[in-house]
Amino acid sequence: MNRTKNGKPTHLLIGSVKDPMQNIMRDLKRHTSEELHKAIQKNNIESRKEWMLWMMERAGKKNSNNINFQLFRPRGVFIA
Repeated sequence: MNRTKNGKPTHLLIGSVKDPMQNIMRDLKRHTSEELHKAIQKNNIESRKEWMLWMMERAGKKNSNNINFQLFRPRGVFIA
């Protein structure tokens, strides 16, 4: 379960008549991971920047479905 900084769980309610749920989750995870990767790359204050980028790139190399990096494990959990 994902939690916010205050320790409370994050919930998301989604649905679609046209698209299967797995497609929605796939697209959401893709967009989220790309935006977080960009934000981490641009952040010069974050002390763990290099470590986080390294972790994401290392995970991406282990999975042939990825091109450059991976933020989520196959079941949807963050890698770090």
